[in-house]
Amino acid sequence: MPRTTQTARSAAATAVLRGITKRLVANKTYSVDGKTYSPKEIAARYQAYLDALGGLRSARAALRLAVVNERKIARQLVALTVGLKAMLTVHFGASNVVLADFGWSVPKKPGPKTVAGKVAGAAKARATRAARKTMGRRQRQKVKGG
Repeated sequence: MPRTTQTARSAAATAVLRGITKRLVANKTYSVDGKTYSPKEIAARYQAYLDALGGLRSARAALRLAVVNERKIARQLVALTVGLKAMLTVHFGASNVVLADFGWSVPKKPGPKTVAGKVAGAAKARATRAARKTMGRRQRQKVKGG
């Protein structure tokens, strides 16, 4: 069964409500699935559904607004955090103890690369390019067909 949109479900429930008020006799009861309902009870259930859809719409709108607000504040905090970390490093020095109080660690300094490490890195890079079939501009120009 295909999924319907909230707008379509809302329109269907509204149409049922219109049909109830137009066609069902107010002081009569109707049997639906072995239970008896008055037109007011049936209409109340459909109205409750429409109210739930409206609440869902407003909750989603509030969620979207909250996400936009959080992302805006997070972008502002990134710059502030970088500046604060730099200021603390200048003021207190690059000490693990001080930065740990803020939940940060001192960035590691890269060690000297050995010849064996450089060779291994180059081999890994070639293997990655071969596995992904990555080509440079001139290599792509040499490819014929397609």
